[in-house]
Amino acid sequence: MRFRIKRHRNCKLLVVGLILVACSNLFGSEKAELMSTPVVRYSGFDSEKLRAMYEIDFIFKKCPDFYVVYCSPTEKKMAADFYDATIAWADSVMSNSFNGELIIRNVETAMSITGKKGQILFTPMNGWSFDQDWYYESSKISATTLRVRMWKLLKPALKVKTPQTNSSLDTN
Repeated sequence: MRFRIKRHRNCKLLVVGLILVACSNLFGSEKAELMSTPVVRYSGFDSEKLRAMYEIDFIFKKCPDFYVVYCSPTEKKMAADFYDATIAWADSVMSNSFNGELIIRNVETAMSITGKKGQILFTPMNGWSFDQDWYYESSKISATTLRVRMWKLLKPALKVKTPQTNSSLDTN
């Protein structure tokens, strides 16, 4: 059976073009714009687990989907790696209005399809050290916001011992 292609050539070209655009969006590197400096909040004290909680929000125009947050031992900072996305500041942002340390890098890597990775290196405050019993977790809380929740375990300065009774001292 032979199909007549002449009549539908324009439709086929349109479909092929749409597939190519979709593939380029799928495998192309996107630009993630930070819309403000990170927002650091003290979110409270957890008396049950004895920890002080902090939250750092990174607000993007559109938050990338593929990311990893970890503590970089070589940089001595927290790191957020965004695969297949480069990071840039929006024109309206003053990038020096953050109290902690903040470095944005776009590097080449073999770990992404496009070979590019955006990276944000940060500390919540100057003089911060991860070696001081800090823990963290991250989640994308909206289409625009990546939240890094950090907490520090607090160790009491004094242990209170409860009085123990000695059964051999009982007098009858």
